[in-house]
Amino acid sequence: MSTTPTPLTADRKLVSVTWPLVTITALMLLLSLASISILSSLRAYVNGEGLWSKAERQAAAELRKYSITGREDDYQRFESELAVPMGDRVARLQLQSPSPDYRAVHSGFIAGRNDPRDIAGMTELFRLFRTSSLLARPVQIWTDGDTLVLQLAHVGEQLHTQVRLHTPTQPADPQRIAALLTEAERIHLRLAPLEDGFSAALGAASRQVARLLFAFLTLCSAVLVAVGIAISRRNVRQQQRLAARLEYQATHDSLTGLRNRHDFELQLTHVLEEQHRSPDTYAVLYLDLDQFKVINSK
Repeated sequence: MSTTPTPLTADRKLVSVTWPLVTITALMLLLSLASISILSSLRAYVNGEGLWSKAERQAAAELRKYSITGREDDYQRFESELAVPMGDRVARLQLQSPSPDYRAVHSGFIAGRNDPRDIAGMTELFRLFRTSSLLARPVQIWTDGDTLVLQLAHVGEQLHTQVRLHTPTQPADPQRIAALLTEAERIHLRLAPLEDGFSAALGAASRQVARLLFAFLTLCSAVLVAVGIAISRRNVRQQQRLAARLEYQATHDSLTGLRNRHDFELQLTHVLEEQHRSPDTYAVLYLDLDQFKVINSK
């Protein structure tokens, strides 16, 4: 009886052995991609904070310059720079709403000069972790900063009004302008520690996430490897039992359970080969049973 596996049987054996490895590899790849995505989104927020801070500082500088020159293009540059934190504010408010307008979120982040390729990850990270300890502190600092930015915008509007009222016959009130500049500088100084705090909070969150992801990936790796080993061992045992059953079927008669003629010939050939290499003596007992068919049928 031939034990040569058919192509279909061989393919099934290959699949049974390799699918645990393929599954483990796919799961580890997905976990790694998720980890990279989270860290990349946190990095995008750190970069966005840098843009936010730079724009706020530049807006304050443009407002001071405008108070001296009175030129409209200086004020326009103030508004242009202030549009960066204002755009991020729009994105934050939308993401914190029960039904966010994701088009508005995207537009807000674009106005904040964030890289368009980072916006999807930033949005998803905020949506998933906005109520967790991971982002609670950065979001609170962000909210406080936006409140001060609104105050700075209001001071800028008042200063703009004062300067525009300036005419040869009706000069601007220098005391009022000085007071507004003092208020703008006070707001700017209050924003500085918030900007540093936001960066520090995001840095702490990044380190915390890195530690958690390392522990999680290590645990998942151990679990998946253990599962893979268990599945592989089960497959090996099944293959061994199948091989043993096939070998038995190939060498024994299915009806009587005795060694069949094919196995007898193999054993006889082996004995004859041994006879040529050693002085041992072998004997073959031949029995002839009449009407053995009758015995088999009972």
